[in-house]
Amino acid sequence: MPFVRIVVDNRLYLRDPQETELGRRLLSVAVEMMNEMGLETFTFSKLARACNSTEASVYRYFHNKHELLGYLVAWYWAWLDYKISYRTHNISESTQRLELILQVLAGNTDTGAMTPWMNEKLLQRLVVSESGKLQLAGEHTAARAYSHQEVFTRRIADFITSANPLYLYPKAMASLLIQQAHQQRWYAEHFPQLTEVRLGDETNSQPLIGLLNHILQNCIACPASKS
Repeated sequence: MPFVRIVVDNRLYLRDPQETELGRRLLSVAVEMMNEMGLETFTFSKLARACNSTEASVYRYFHNKHELLGYLVAWYWAWLDYKISYRTHNISESTQRLELILQVLAGNTDTGAMTPWMNEKLLQRLVVSESGKLQLAGEHTAARAYSHQEVFTRRIADFITSANPLYLYPKAMASLLIQQAHQQRWYAEHFPQLTEVRLGDETNSQPLIGLLNHILQNCIACPASKS
């Protein structure tokens, strides 16, 4: 199966690394290294050595490591949006679409073969732990990276509105589901005393899906009014 090229804002790179084998290798290894050492310790020199390449070759793709982080964050949100679009393309029934969305948010998907060079679970950890540092890259880089999250959130919100046109807070609910999907998985792994969600086998996302579905269904089923 040919890999999928995710469209990322072209102002976040000099050359799209998805276009070359070296570029894809740089992205894959960068995710591993940033998870291991954090953004502060990570350098292009270390990345180049790990990829058996040169530092100059890394600079052909990105101005600096913050821009690289911005690219990875943007890629993550665009990839989730692609997966939702892919899995709901031929489905019109709103309840079924929402079920598929929760599966994507919980990480229970089968589309990894489309991007075999990217470790999605490590990328998710990176987005949760390091994306707040995008502000160090400057306002424009952060805004470009998070514009992809905005698109993804809006897609979920549209599906919520389709399920219940009277619900007043579809974007807020979409943001809450995204946040909880990340936070509860992190709690289950690092601070299990803070949640009842138990993932155990990483391929079993049903406990997290159950929680997200509980939040979604109980909220959108309740009438709400703006004060």
